[in-house]
Amino acid sequence: MKYLSLFFAFILACLSLQAQDFKQLCELNLQTEADFRSTESEVKACIDFLMQESLASEGDRRAWASAFLTNWMIGAPYVEIYMGPAINKLMHQEGQLLTIYWAGGVDYLLQNPAASDKDIELAGIQAVYDFTKANNGVKINRKLKQFLTAGDAGELELWIAKQKYLFALK
Repeated sequence: MKYLSLFFAFILACLSLQAQDFKQLCELNLQTEADFRSTESEVKACIDFLMQESLASEGDRRAWASAFLTNWMIGAPYVEIYMGPAINKLMHQEGQLLTIYWAGGVDYLLQNPAASDKDIELAGIQAVYDFTKANNGVKINRKLKQFLTAGDAGELELWIAKQKYLFALK
């Protein structure tokens, strides 16, 4: 019984430490491109966490991870993520999907440094599709259902183009 108590105490300590990791990363003073590049493995771990953690999860870890990714992405001089009408439409349905979009775009950009804006946008939209499809606490409404239907049919690029066209008409 004594060992079981120690084991649970160890697990709780590890979980608490992990929750603090993203908060500590937010407090880093990243100034130069080299500083940002030196934290890319932490960014990748953050992206993996955000893609697996439900929006409905409790605690501060998801919020700190989102803050770290956002701060890193905004500050990194070699990162630009285009926000077109497609993500704007989805973001109005569920604001936290913007972080998923950024996570997908940054992940793709880190793997493909010469990627085009179009490819990065598609990767971000694909990340939102995958995350939403995995039922990670996203409330599905009519517009998200249309988005998921397009993704199920393999037509995310067409869906993105349609959003741009509809946006241009407004």
